[in-house]
Order: sequence, then structure tokens, then C-alpha cells
Amino acid sequence: MLLLVLAVVIGIQVVGVVFTSLFAVGVLLVSLFTQQIDFDLEHVLYGEIAYVPWDTWQVFGMEAPKAFWIVGSIFLLNILVVTLFF
Repeated sequence: MLLLVLAVVIGIQVVGVVFTSLFAVGVLLVSLFTQQIDFDLEHVLYGEIAYVPWDTWQVFGMEAPKAFWIVGSIFLLNILVVTLFF
């Protein structure tokens, strides 16, 4: 029983280490590759989404934000893969 509890604690710790490491890598990459443009890191760090509805695509006669179409298509691809292989 003790081994099972330790395994869960170790698993949770791994998630914390991986998340913070990848977040740090992301911040580092954004700060390195956006030096030549006027880019505010607050928008990246705090998730500024105020202008998302302005960037729209029209697909099959329906106009929606670009993020909706991208995330929706990835969601449908995930459903297809899970249905086919599981």
C-alpha cells in the first residue's frame, strides 16, 4: 500500500516538473524569437484573447474565429484516431 501511495506522489511530482519546465522553455523561446518585433510578453504570459474574434475564417458558409476552426479540426481528428485505434 505504501508503494502505491509513493507511486502516486511521484507521478504528481513529475507532472509539476514537466509543466514548469515546458512553461519556462516556452517563455524563453518567445522572448528569444520576438526581439525584432514590437511584441508585449504580457499578452503571451496572461493570454490576451481580446482580438481573437476579429481574425475569422469562412468555412462552408459559416464565419467563425480562426481558433475555432483550428481547435475544432484537431478535436475531430482526435475523435477519429480514438475511434479507429481504440
